[in-house]
Amino acid sequence: MKMLRSKFLRDSAKLVSSALLLGGLAVGCGSDASDPEALTLDELKAPGSLWIQDGGNGNATLYWTGSNNEDDFDGYNVYGMNKTKIDSTYTEGQAIELLDEAEEPIDAAEKYLSLFNYNPDKPFEEAAAAADGEEKFSALPVHQKNADGEGIFPTCGVDGGVCKNHSTDFARKTVGEIPERGVNGTISYPITGLKVGETYCFFVLSSMDEGQKVSMTSTNIACIQPRYKSNFSITIPSDEDGKKIIDFHSLLTACKAGTCATGNAASIVDAGDLDRDANAKDPGPLYLEHPFNGSIAAGKNVAIRDMGFYAQGFSDLKLPRTAPALKLGTDLGADEGPLMNTGGFTPAGRSRALRKNHVYVIAVPEKDATAPETFYYHWVWINGDVAANSSVPVEMRISHNIGIR
Repeated sequence: MKMLRSKFLRDSAKLVSSALLLGGLAVGCGSDASDPEALTLDELKAPGSLWIQDGGNGNATLYWTGSNNEDDFDGYNVYGMNKTKIDSTYTEGQAIELLDEAEEPIDAAEKYLSLFNYNPDKPFEEAAAAADGEEKFSALPVHQKNADGEGIFPTCGVDGGVCKNHSTDFARKTVGEIPERGVNGTISYPITGLKVGETYCFFVLSSMDEGQKVSMTSTNIACIQPRYKSNFSITIPSDEDGKKIIDFHSLLTACKAGTCATGNAASIVDAGDLDRDANAKDPGPLYLEHPFNGSIAAGKNVAIRDMGFYAQGFSDLKLPRTAPALKLGTDLGADEGPLMNTGGFTPAGRSRALRKNHVYVIAVPEKDATAPETFYYHWVWINGDVAANSSVPVEMRISHNIGIR
């Protein structure tokens, strides 16, 4: 029996049910949240425009748009899985169509959906498995468990602009029961338990009947590779002799060792102690200078991109989701080194003013790379006033893998 059953098939079943029963046969129709029934768009509108905000250290927030005021609408099913556990039938940016133009179930969609099999004990990491030696369709969205250990579906219900987990404290309700459970606009949903450096993909379906009935079309599939989060303070030099070097290689090593916070002291050292100036010939990381002298400058093969002013930093919904790609540009000669300006990145040895509430992307190649073509893209938010001899709070998103912008 097909697990994703269209309205057309249900209506057809009603016409023949009496004859089947008279012949001694029964028609099974037991949908559940792991075996959802797809509804047409006139019955249940689909959500759209899914994107993901990286909260750092395995935390993220999903955002999507919804226009669901159907009386029986009761929330959304959120599906997520480690990318290594799913196949390439659908790719990032695509929406999943569960029914074709004739409102018939699409086998490829059913198979793909079954790969997303959330387990609250090991979220996003375990692929769907065969049961009793026989492969069975099972597509479990993100969910909480009740006191008896049973799943509570759908994943979440609308509470203001947030999709909140259904639980014993936040019971499932329909729009018909509580009109405020409807939605017209953007919804957010927090995710935890991701592993930094791994890639995860998500999509969302609108729900009726405790997740047993879903929209025939999903949001686009959106993927994320979480970065490390690091909060610390840097002291702005009070004169031109107080330059400091920020060593991102050292900082990334500390983060991979689980000491992002305590590793910062060793990652920021006085440039004077090393007898180095900020110039394009130095194979250095980033230089922190006197604020009236440029503030931050890139060493050789390192570049800076000022993404602009964002008062909420990494929580600002207007912050771009990716950085422009950096490429090495024209060689200016031995005195100045290679120019790096593709996408607006600062040329090597040139400075960018350090400004409050600005977000910067620092592109850093592998250590000792001589002609790099790929970079780590580390994001920095300056969360305080910048003045000579002052301590400025900084928040970072530090990329685990090279090339992720």
